[in-house]
Amino acid sequence: MKKAGKAALISLGALGSAALGASYLLARVVARPQRKTFEFRVNDLREHGRWEDYDKLRKVPYTVEMFDGHVLHATFIPATLETNRYVIISHGFGDNRLGSAKYALMYHAMGFNSIIYDTRGMGENREQAITLGLKESRDLIDLILDTRKRYGRDIVLGLHGESMGASFQIMALKYMPDISFMICDCGFARLEDVLDVQITKVFHLPKFMVKLASLGSAVFYGYRYGEVQPIKMLKNVNNIPICFCHGTADSFIPYHESEMMFEEYKGYKELHLFEGAEHVESLNADPEGYYEMTADFIERVLG
Repeated sequence: MKKAGKAALISLGALGSAALGASYLLARVVARPQRKTFEFRVNDLREHGRWEDYDKLRKVPYTVEMFDGHVLHATFIPATLETNRYVIISHGFGDNRLGSAKYALMYHAMGFNSIIYDTRGMGENREQAITLGLKESRDLIDLILDTRKRYGRDIVLGLHGESMGASFQIMALKYMPDISFMICDCGFARLEDVLDVQITKVFHLPKFMVKLASLGSAVFYGYRYGEVQPIKMLKNVNNIPICFCHGTADSFIPYHESEMMFEEYKGYKELHLFEGAEHVESLNADPEGYYEMTADFIERVLG
């Protein structure tokens, strides 16, 4: 009996160790994504015809210190003519600020000043684990405060984000940011929704493994996936115009995530679906339609 009990304890210990190891590996995939290089992003934009005249634009690099001492690298792209209209553009998961270049070009054509930046742990920033919106939303608030300090309290300031960048700018609503509009391209409503899809599609594992990964994230990175729910931030705010947009063929973040957030929000809102567009590909799939959507939305909310 003693031998049987000892064997059972050993088996339980082995299972526990295996579960902990699996939870760590899965959590690490989420918290430490492979970082896209600037070279990769430039080549990708050129391949899709979206680099255009970016090299010719005037660019002013700078850094901003965040609430916890972390430093973000940013680039200011001034408009051709002086204006008080500004937009901060947030890139997606594993990307860098050049992933926002295609949007900066669009806003430059509209006469806006643009600010693109590397989110926490990405691009030129010090490598570290990301939190899919918890700290990144707070970083965005610091960037907003810095922008108003640099360029004036009276500027008109909007936000434009794609994928994770769209989601954490919605999460920033809990801090009541002083902004005039928000465009959210293919964001997620709840992080666990996306991970449920990806863990079966990419890793061919059952959905319950997301719970295990969430436990690993709590142990090793300090947060659970259930804490990352942008849709919850939409319940108590209704004073910022929001334009949701999404590609209907998005296989990474299903477009119903944007539909859910659109339905939840009670303020001025718009929803635009780009037929057949994959994840973060709406602008590439329909450049004219995307420009028209953005310009018309801004005209309606700013005049």
